[in-house]
Amino acid sequence: QYSKILKSRPKDLLIYTNVANEYSQLGEKEKATQTMKEFVANNPGNGNGHYFLSLYFIMQRRFELAMQELDQAISVRPDALVYTGFKGDIFYYKDDPEEAARFYRAWLDNTKNDGEKLGPAISLSYIDILKGRPEEALMRLKSYQKLFEKFEKTYPLNFHITRGFVDMASQMPELALEEFKKA
Repeated sequence: QYSKILKSRPKDLLIYTNVANEYSQLGEKEKATQTMKEFVANNPGNGNGHYFLSLYFIMQRRFELAMQELDQAISVRPDALVYTGFKGDIFYYKDDPEEAARFYRAWLDNTKNDGEKLGPAISLSYIDILKGRPEEALMRLKSYQKLFEKFEKTYPLNFHITRGFVDMASQMPELALEEFKKA
């Protein structure tokens, strides 16, 4: 049934990602990956296709293949700086927070849209926490406080959870609990 749907709409990324997600939820990670490979083969100029394929490689801990797909996504859409952040995520999953931070900083430094700066700011705050630098994480979050307030409907969960972790790392569990409640 899935193959008929996919063949009838070979350029429809939403259909392919939905089918891949179904396979993934059934525990069939390789079929999910194969579905996205098929989409990318038919649509090599679709950056989001490469991105979604990279996610399935990440789920299988096939980080080098995920990185190759993100490189393809970036070559197709160099303006989509979020792909640079996803490369940071791969290094985060590989337990290399310093390299992850390098990509998150590049994402943050090159992003012009204020709303898009919050993702890398949060990611860098997590790295600070992991590296035992809660004060730096707190300073970073405070420096973006006005942006978080401006985009609160979009990012409330991430901000309050990150702030809670900073408070926990700073040995302030009461404040952390208050932030977690806001999330």
